[in-house]
Amino acid sequence: DCTAILEYADDGSVAHCVLIDCAQAGAASVIIRKLKAHGVKKIDAVCISHAHGDHYGGLSKIMQAIPVSHIYIPDVTELARYQSAYASAIKRQAKKASSTYLKAGTGFSVGGIKCKCVFISPSNKLKEHDDHHFVNNESMVLRFDLGGIIYHTAGDVQNDGNNLLIKAVRSLKADIFKC
Repeated sequence: DCTAILEYADDGSVAHCVLIDCAQAGAASVIIRKLKAHGVKKIDAVCISHAHGDHYGGLSKIMQAIPVSHIYIPDVTELARYQSAYASAIKRQAKKASSTYLKAGTGFSVGGIKCKCVFISPSNKLKEHDDHHFVNNESMVLRFDLGGIIYHTAGDVQNDGNNLLIKAVRSLKADIFKC
């Protein structure tokens, strides 16, 4: 899973690039090739939705090919209590550039791209604590404002997390909602 948000300068060049997730390591070469084909010379921000290899696995290879300014990852404090291996893996990735943990209500801006983390499932309210479902439900739900176009992405949040999301967030209205 990987989504690129590109903001273009007046001359048609890429002014800013934000990646949401980085796919698995085996897909990194495809992502790199597509980003370079669009003229991406640097990545301003990478948002890792959650600690599964198919979302952060390509980060190392991407960073070797294209400079990354900043990495945003979910606050994994609660994740570490239940799934220490995944928490450690995502922390290792974050050390490769400057990084910030996002919690619900926090965010960042890059050029005209505004991002806010609107929700992360509270781990003590999740019913399933197996590796797969638990980590998916710990995905950051991000809201991007792209000059008035609203884009939400929910990582791999599943039923348990979606039910909590709907109860917790007043408005999920968006032009695009990727889930």
